[in-house]
Amino acid sequence: MRVLLVDDEPLIVEGLQRLIKWEEIGCEVIGTALDGNEALARYSELPCDLVITDICMHQCDGLELIRQWKNIQPSTRWVVLSGFQDFEYVQSGLKLGIENYLLKPVDDRELVATIAQVKRKREHEQKEQVAALILRDNAIWRYLTGEMGRQQYEERMQLYRQRQSSFFRQLHVLAVPAIPHLDDQAIQRFQQQAEAVIAPGVCCRTPENDFLLLTNTAVTEKTIASIIALVDDLFAVPFLLVKGEWEHKSLSQLTRTLDVASAFKTKRALFNQTEIVTQKEAVRFLQQVPAESRVHYSRLQKHLTDGEVQEAKAWAQAAIVGNGIDGEAARRIAAEVILVTEQMGSERSGIADMQQLFQAPILSELLDIVNGLIEHKAAELQKKQEVSHVVLQEALAYVDEHVASDLSLKQLGQRFFINPIYLGQLFQREMGVSFSEYINQKRIALAKQLLTETRRKAGEIAKDVGYGDATYFYKQFKKKVGVTPNEFRHVVRLSENP
Repeated sequence: MRVLLVDDEPLIVEGLQRLIKWEEIGCEVIGTALDGNEALARYSELPCDLVITDICMHQCDGLELIRQWKNIQPSTRWVVLSGFQDFEYVQSGLKLGIENYLLKPVDDRELVATIAQVKRKREHEQKEQVAALILRDNAIWRYLTGEMGRQQYEERMQLYRQRQSSFFRQLHVLAVPAIPHLDDQAIQRFQQQAEAVIAPGVCCRTPENDFLLLTNTAVTEKTIASIIALVDDLFAVPFLLVKGEWEHKSLSQLTRTLDVASAFKTKRALFNQTEIVTQKEAVRFLQQVPAESRVHYSRLQKHLTDGEVQEAKAWAQAAIVGNGIDGEAARRIAAEVILVTEQMGSERSGIADMQQLFQAPILSELLDIVNGLIEHKAAELQKKQEVSHVVLQEALAYVDEHVASDLSLKQLGQRFFINPIYLGQLFQREMGVSFSEYINQKRIALAKQLLTETRRKAGEIAKDVGYGDATYFYKQFKKKVGVTPNEFRHVVRLSENP
């Protein structure tokens, strides 16, 4: 809570600053003044929740300060200090709506208790105001979108003690992508100030956190400039403003403006750039958005597999940003990046990433999500490759030792706790041949050794190296070596005994 201290005695002001531990009670002293004129000149334009002021000051006393200040900030609350009990002053202060009247010297416990009471009261009123605005805005939104009839709308406005006309002749749509990160009180403050600018118009907050500026009189360029200045001052972030046509003669025309603005926002809001366009300009833009080009994800997969993180990020950014026009397409491509990484065997579900992606209001946040996913996937693949290398070495050693046994990927997968399909892919990638071909090569090599070193028959050797069918062994041997087993043995002996 922002607090201003006003007293024509400097020692009193200094004492109040030191007496109360303002931060501990959730307050901030925004400044001090020695009389009402100084307070008005220096602080009346700054947001202030509570003023603690002396009642008797030489220039502009406390009561006059309250009267003038209320014309500028009517919601500010007041605690009055006085060196003597004066019923007339107290009565005047109560009429002006002061929270308490404390005698000097001030009892710090009484002052802290008063501040706490003001704070509770303020928070309660703020919640009520926010709730009332939400109900009002919901009714306006439902009326504009055809979910509520005119009579029901008028009844709701009476129930909420709102004096909003159901006949609007112009609609401007303001979208501020950073709005979801702001608190309700900041948004409510903007609505109140915007309505003061477009009075007697309405600033309605939509379920998608856009603002509808509804009026029954034409909004001038000067008024638009004031709204823009207000957005820059309160939010200081890029925004989109679609200026509706004048004058709408039916609810359906207002709805048309709303639809155009919504489509324009879908295409452009993600890029987080301030754009102010008329409804006609928005329509022309939507008609000229180029068709999406097809995206091939094999390059991204290769970058990830090879551990090229920066290259993968650069590829993703180029693909997502594309021509820098269509935010809807950018979001779709980002979603496909998530799906592609999942298909590469991700250990984490892409559901959470997908939810964050579609909630990201601006491009930088969307790219942060994608880049984080790329980093995670690259690290995951690197770890898997390191683990896979160890597992593959163990599997190769086992195969070499048991080459004559009945071997299968399923059997090895169970033994080394690895997916059989993935193990087969590892063999193909690291050894350059399939698992079955690798086994075949090992058995043929062992058969050649036995044919050279022993006098056993070829059929017996076939069984010794793992071939249950001698005929199949003969075919495989001739295919790999170029001659039959017996011919191979004969050639070897001739070379040894020329």
